[in-house]
Amino acid sequence: MENVEILNSTGNSAADSTIKGGLILFRAVFGDILLSSYVSGSYALSYEVPSSDVDLYLFLKRPMTKKEEELFDDIDDALFEMSFPPLDLIPRDIKDVKKKGIVKFKENFLHVWGEDLSEQIEEPDIEGYIYNSLHGCFQLCRRNREGMETLQIPISPPDPKMPLLGFDEREMKFAGGVLAPCTKEIVVLGGWMASTLVALSSKNIVPTKQECPQMYNEFVGDEWSSFIEGLHRDLRKLWNYEIPQDQFGLEMVREYALGLVEFENHFLKIYHQYLLDGLKFESLVRQRTHLIRLGQLIYRPQKVLSYLSEYTPASEEHKKILEETIETVKSFIP
Repeated sequence: MENVEILNSTGNSAADSTIKGGLILFRAVFGDILLSSYVSGSYALSYEVPSSDVDLYLFLKRPMTKKEEELFDDIDDALFEMSFPPLDLIPRDIKDVKKKGIVKFKENFLHVWGEDLSEQIEEPDIEGYIYNSLHGCFQLCRRNREGMETLQIPISPPDPKMPLLGFDEREMKFAGGVLAPCTKEIVVLGGWMASTLVALSSKNIVPTKQECPQMYNEFVGDEWSSFIEGLHRDLRKLWNYEIPQDQFGLEMVREYALGLVEFENHFLKIYHQYLLDGLKFESLVRQRTHLIRLGQLIYRPQKVLSYLSEYTPASEEHKKILEETIETVKSFIP
């Protein structure tokens, strides 16, 4: 295999070794498809905790084929299992990245291999960022409730019978290479929703998870500020995403899980109004997405029907989706 030299160190020899091994294997399998590679997140900015994984972005000269994607998934899973700190490979087509942009790329990404992209990747369009983040958070809420095509506000926990309400399905690799359930899903979802609300309310983008609590308190500053701060202070920094084994710790984590469900409902009510307002977007693609989502997230059905009655579909496809959404929404009226 071809040797790979790391251009800039993370300051952590184990992480550097993991990165080097991942790059060597990727290039051996996929050849010269790789244009450049950067580390993002905690290891790029030196605020990692013992259980942090290494987020390694792979900027590709072209999109992967379907066959390459399947092979990549196998390699990514194997590397995550074999490496410590765990390596998370994130492939991105460079043309798509240049089109969409990346938040604070110059400041927050560490160049480790290949072409320097610091002058080629710009900040994302704020409205596009808000749009993608709002829909992304909703999809994550749905994913955590596997098998539920439609959510109705107020939503319930993924699994109310479990101690952490089903938010501990994700496993992390901890010291010694041990895979175990963790609290990362609570931190990730809570932080992503909080960052999205910051952008929505102030047009400011939260560049890193470290800055999320402070920026939420500054730009949103509602009753959820202390909850967001606690997620990062306790679940991430104090317990390193591990589920504590003592009764006091378990009860505290369960309170955070319960709080997350309440915060999800707070977020989804705001998201739902965004869906209604978005029916007036100039983009027909975005209108289509909002019509579909209004049939997947049920809240105040009479109000939704009022909005939909004033919507004029721009195509036969939009008309069909509109009719399906109206039928779905009506089915939730007692």
